[in-house]
Amino acid sequence: MAPIRTAIIGLSSSAATSWAANAHLPYLLSARGRARYQIVALCNSSAESARAAIAHYKLPDPASIRAYGDPAELARDPDVELVVCATRVDVHHRTVRPVLEAGKAAVFCEWPLAQDTAHARDLADLAREKGVKTAVGTQGRLSPVAEKLREVIREGRIGKVLSVDTRAFGGLNGRDVVPTSLAYFLDRKVGGNVFVIGFGHLFDTVQSIVGDISDLHGHLQLQRPDVKLLDRATGAIVGTQRSNVPDLIVAAGSIPESPTTQKDASALLRFRVGAPWPEDPPLVLTIHGEKGELRLTSHAGSSLGVAYQKPVVIDLHDFATDTVERIEWSWEDWQEELPFAARNIGLVYEAFAKGEGYPTFEDAVKRHEQLDALLEGPCRWILYFLILYNFGFAAEQVDYNLKECYVGAAGVYTVNTSAVSVCKYMANVLEILIATSILTDSAADVVHHHLRYNAATAAAAMKGRVAAPPDRSMTRRATVAIVGGGIAGPTLALQLLSHAGLRERFAPVVLDASAAISAARATKPGVVDPDVDAARGAGGAAVAVFPNGLHPLYRLGLRAAVDEVSRELGSTSFWRALNRGGVGGNGTGVKLQQLSRSENASYARDLDTAGRYVARDELRDVLLGAVRERGGEVVEGARVVGVEAGDGDVGGRARVRVQQGSGVESVIEADLVVGADGAWSVIRRGILEGRDPRTAAERWRPAFLGATGFYAIASLPKEVAQRHEFAGTHAVWLQRGSLTTSPLPGRRMRWDLQVPEAVDPRSKGTTKA
Repeated sequence: MAPIRTAIIGLSSSAATSWAANAHLPYLLSARGRARYQIVALCNSSAESARAAIAHYKLPDPASIRAYGDPAELARDPDVELVVCATRVDVHHRTVRPVLEAGKAAVFCEWPLAQDTAHARDLADLAREKGVKTAVGTQGRLSPVAEKLREVIREGRIGKVLSVDTRAFGGLNGRDVVPTSLAYFLDRKVGGNVFVIGFGHLFDTVQSIVGDISDLHGHLQLQRPDVKLLDRATGAIVGTQRSNVPDLIVAAGSIPESPTTQKDASALLRFRVGAPWPEDPPLVLTIHGEKGELRLTSHAGSSLGVAYQKPVVIDLHDFATDTVERIEWSWEDWQEELPFAARNIGLVYEAFAKGEGYPTFEDAVKRHEQLDALLEGPCRWILYFLILYNFGFAAEQVDYNLKECYVGAAGVYTVNTSAVSVCKYMANVLEILIATSILTDSAADVVHHHLRYNAATAAAAMKGRVAAPPDRSMTRRATVAIVGGGIAGPTLALQLLSHAGLRERFAPVVLDASAAISAARATKPGVVDPDVDAARGAGGAAVAVFPNGLHPLYRLGLRAAVDEVSRELGSTSFWRALNRGGVGGNGTGVKLQQLSRSENASYARDLDTAGRYVARDELRDVLLGAVRERGGEVVEGARVVGVEAGDGDVGGRARVRVQQGSGVESVIEADLVVGADGAWSVIRRGILEGRDPRTAAERWRPAFLGATGFYAIASLPKEVAQRHEFAGTHAVWLQRGSLTTSPLPGRRMRWDLQVPEAVDPRSKGTTKA
């Protein structure tokens, strides 16, 4: 077979790190590698840099190797069959995507696949759509050491696996020192760091040996946030940099049952940045079985992908004879000729040439999602959702306990608590999530850690009061009907769809009462048109989303989309309106006295943004669009008129009554119903009526706070919008009430007027304040 014509992106002669040169090139230039692959092109930051690398590395037949400075140009090269990406991780996505778009060449990308899960998933989805073969550089799973462990387990020499314990140290040379060339390792948003690379490689290798870990939960700590920067040339410390990357990772979960693994087998991994105790090995992997135990000890480092400069040994303890046997493993002859860093990378190339047995982009996405699960934890995903997406000025009547609203085996509950009361109900809702299997029992420790609340005890107490949770062994995904498509509903759907473990078990369906997104509402910000604004306003006025609310949206990969439709909060000015008669400088009879002004008061350094103002319906469109893109279902124009819980039997399903179009009523069945339909929640009313019909109507009504709010978005003439006073947020204390204005994209301004009232307007015959 003719050699595979290969292009390399990132083989630079001047790069601070030289992974392409140290790990990829030795195999490709070896006799075995050249029989299977032929380097026909290089792509670097410029064509000149690529030509310099061709000369520097003395590549064979240099005149035939084409030099590119743009991945899009490389993607158009019809002679390239495989593109290898070995750049810094934060440019993987924009480097690889043009190649995938062209749909001609296969792609081998280093790990991590991209700077975050959303970008990694985008590459994997595009590759699948275009039918492009992919490989990823998680080479530790192909190492002869990993294969030897799998072989011993398959032979049954230790019986079925009962548990796995991994203890590792490393990632960086020092505990609190990093070379200046790797300072980006201290910034999580870059995507290349000791958590994703150091721990991530080991995490993948362990799972390749014993099986993918489920029900993941963990504890992460940043022990040394201030890290010294080392100049390798001089050996001097030249400064410090703040890190936001955890340097202690503890992960635990379950190993799937198999012919070689017992049901409910456990996995525990502990990884700490820095060196171990003097003379202790940096990696010990123990696999405990029914009849014996395997122990891998690496004195070379924590990575089984590259670290073999010192002994890496496997021992087997036979329980019956109480003897320990050394299990021998070896490199193939061709690997012995390569440097250690290239030996297992060579195995990826070998498997790719054969067409089987190599890790793909899909495998990489799964690892990205698992690492996200450790960073966030399923409980924190839901916590962010509860805390941050309950906007509004009318608080609910909250004199009931949510955990007592749980009804039947098919759960029905509401998450629409107000901002003033959400903390009170957080723990109760999490109890429900655990009891209904949204959260696994093993996640109770995470709940306790983040809430200082013993959720395990709470869940156990609930089991005495409610029917058993749905059977987790069922093969179909449980349907979660989310009533309400504003902000909270689609955000919860995205959390379920974006979490590796939850997506496998739950299929969210968002039921939204509004009509399908109109062409006017789909128009991008910037159009000043009353009809467009009227259509946009159908979804409500504007909201402020502060950094703690932006964080989960950004973690969902929605930063670009959210930032496009929102405007960052800059200055905030507070004023007092003085009604002194006459005409003020603003053309009215009111003069304004400035009380204070602040700049970027809500700025968060870790997200590099302040709070942002956004039209509610434009944020809604972003969220619902993302739900669809990620495989969720959105039913628009579906007005929910009632809900009935399951019959109490395991597997019983709730029934949601829906009206669409002509008013014809239909029923949607679901395993779990979530009320995210605002203060006037149909779901909450149904729960309250189930408890006590006599008091339900009164308790359902939101409490009157002594004020009426008016909210709107106004289009501004160009000459007005350009005036500097409209660039910031202004809060004006009026003689009665307050007025607040803030800018939005597209020469628009959101404003709200709060007017105090002594009597609830609803008592005057109206139904809503």
